Amino acid sequence: MAIRAVRLPFDTAVPALSFSARLRRAALWGLLVSKLLGGWGVIPGRTGGVLHIFALLPAVVMAALDPRRRPRLATVGYAATLFVAVAAVLSARPAFAPLVPGPADTLAAFALTLVAAVIGATVARRLSDFVTLLSPSDHGDPA
Repeated sequence: MAIRAVRLPFDTAVPALSFSARLRRAALWGLLVSKLLGGWGVIPGRTGGVLHIFALLPAVVMAALDPRRRPRLATVGYAATLFVAVAAVLSARPAFAPLVPGPADTLAAFALTLVAAVIGATVARRLSDFVTLLSPSDHGDPA
């Protein structure tokens, strides 16, 4: 009801003739809706909360697995934790819950994620070794 009352002047206004006028009208409409929602105590768009914890979980697991000593294991741990965290967050959302795949598809995607993590870690290690070979040595004679 309140949104209809706010939108009434826009619906009865003369149609805009130019793109810039339509853009200004759309921007004003968005501003009014956000102010209206803010008045109800609702913030448009979700920020913060538990979602930040889910974003930190893969990094915590990677740090716990010591990526300097065991880079492949740390990469696989990061990928597995990221997969589980994203699956948990998305499956809990009402918009995405009906789209959650079955167990067989999920296991196949998880296996592909782990394979991609191992391949990525291997390629990264080889690139790192290659770049180390190309860099000038700091252990030689002092200049």
